[in-house]
Amino acid sequence: LRMVNDLQMQDRLIEREIVFTHEDRRNIQDVFAGSHQIPQDNVPRGHVRVEIIAGKLKEERSVLTRAKVIEAIENAKTRFHLKDIAVLTRNNNEVEEVTGWLMAHSIPARSERTSDIKNHWLIKELMAFLRFLMDTSDNTAFVDFITSAVFVRACDRSLEEMELFLFRHRPEKKLAQNFIYHKVFSAHYPEIWEAYFAPFVWQVGIYPLYEMTLNLCQRFNVLRTFPEEQGFIMHWLELIKRQEEQGCDLETFLDYFEALEDAERFVPMPAMEAVQVLTIHKAKGLEFECVIIPFLEMSIKVGAGERGGGQSFLWDETAEGLRLFRLKDSYTKFSGLLKSRYAHEFKESFMAELNTMYVALTRAVHEMVIFIPDKAGSSVNAAMSLIPPEFYTYGQVNEGKFEDEIHPVPVLLPPADLTPWVGGWSEELSLISSQNLEKRRQGEILHFSLSQIGNIHGQDLRQLIQQAVAAASSVFKLSQGVELYEGILSNLFASSEWRPFFDLPEKPLILCEQEIVNTQGETRRIDRVVVFEDKVWAIDFKPKSDSLKYERQMEEYKQLLGALYGSKRIESFILSYGF
Repeated sequence: LRMVNDLQMQDRLIEREIVFTHEDRRNIQDVFAGSHQIPQDNVPRGHVRVEIIAGKLKEERSVLTRAKVIEAIENAKTRFHLKDIAVLTRNNNEVEEVTGWLMAHSIPARSERTSDIKNHWLIKELMAFLRFLMDTSDNTAFVDFITSAVFVRACDRSLEEMELFLFRHRPEKKLAQNFIYHKVFSAHYPEIWEAYFAPFVWQVGIYPLYEMTLNLCQRFNVLRTFPEEQGFIMHWLELIKRQEEQGCDLETFLDYFEALEDAERFVPMPAMEAVQVLTIHKAKGLEFECVIIPFLEMSIKVGAGERGGGQSFLWDETAEGLRLFRLKDSYTKFSGLLKSRYAHEFKESFMAELNTMYVALTRAVHEMVIFIPDKAGSSVNAAMSLIPPEFYTYGQVNEGKFEDEIHPVPVLLPPADLTPWVGGWSEELSLISSQNLEKRRQGEILHFSLSQIGNIHGQDLRQLIQQAVAAASSVFKLSQGVELYEGILSNLFASSEWRPFFDLPEKPLILCEQEIVNTQGETRRIDRVVVFEDKVWAIDFKPKSDSLKYERQMEEYKQLLGALYGSKRIESFILSYGF
């Protein structure tokens, strides 16, 4: 109530005619009537210290608060274990700020920032490499990675060497409109490029994402080089695995990770000897031996929008329906309705702030240190009226440190052995190299175009080809070369080798890009399956130079189809094409 009296005298309340009536005061008393704090019998002593932080600018108050908080923790750790000290803040931005202070002073801290996988330095470096693989023209991602600890440690290069390389090529980057750093890098460091970059460039779209990232960790020796970060690496891989099970590709995962929030964003951390930094809201229901509150501030703002930095809007429900209106203090001069609503919302905000203050001030068991800024934004901080000056220092400090606990010596587990099962594909994938990326892309476009064509018997072949290539052009973002694929398809269907498999008077069932799962749970995709009454064809499209290398694959297709169509004769064919 003393705070209410002080508030009532402020100019902003007088100007807006906001009055706390006797009924308002009774409501406040009723809400906190049962909130008396009773000392615990097993706590012989307790101590509270309050200090006002004065400064014209917020930056000045922040610098002073930082020094005071560090001093308070250094003092408290002579009596408490670090894990029993908690710093409570109003929001996550302050959590991040305070955690940064502690880390800068080599004080172990535990907060969402320290377990945040999105902001973890090593994960940022790995994500930079994935962004580069997604778009090899992304100079920012490439530069971020070649100046990372992951890269320089794996390639036995120094950060200074990489920075010098970038500096030397800055003039070229400024002059060239489409300057691509990785092209210059691959020419300057061909061995590094072939060993560490080229294999992953062509793995994109071929290897499943999870297997590719396992290869990445293995190739750059990430777990063995940074064993202390194993928890973050394994959590990152787990996120990738979960998303891959939902059909996630590299582009989708990058979008997912960018928007990552809630529990998935934070790595589960074991109990550790570190100061806990958390918001007052998350401290509800918890207690700590020693509590430090660096910013005890009552920010009484009207309307939910202002709390997020935006405009305040309220809604009313009337007989005519819902009505939305903007609530701004300057508008109260012109509308009695807005003036009344403003006063009501101000009191509601005041009560919410009191509840927050109650939670903050009732978390400590033995000691509490409170720093109160003299300003809350541009206004006087109402929290200064919350605690009378005669109670700024109250109680007795416990002498000596609490009884030491016996903590088991932490054992650093050896790095996990990440062996990609996709290694079994090495023979097939070794056929692809970074030098024939364009040929692979052409093959993918041709395969997609063929998947759009069923039975050409009695059809307008030219129209079918144009529609198939148009669909491929949309998917692969072709800006030119459409005529090339239309010509190739026309030639294929005109040949005696291809036409019999597409011109089918019998009108059989045709399945394009048909997936079949074998007994080991592995998925096989057959380019074209044609089901007749008495037989089934398994057809695959291969480049001419490779067509003889897939006989074993075709035999497996025959066995898989035989299990599905036991009464029918299974035949397999490889149709070859060239560019």
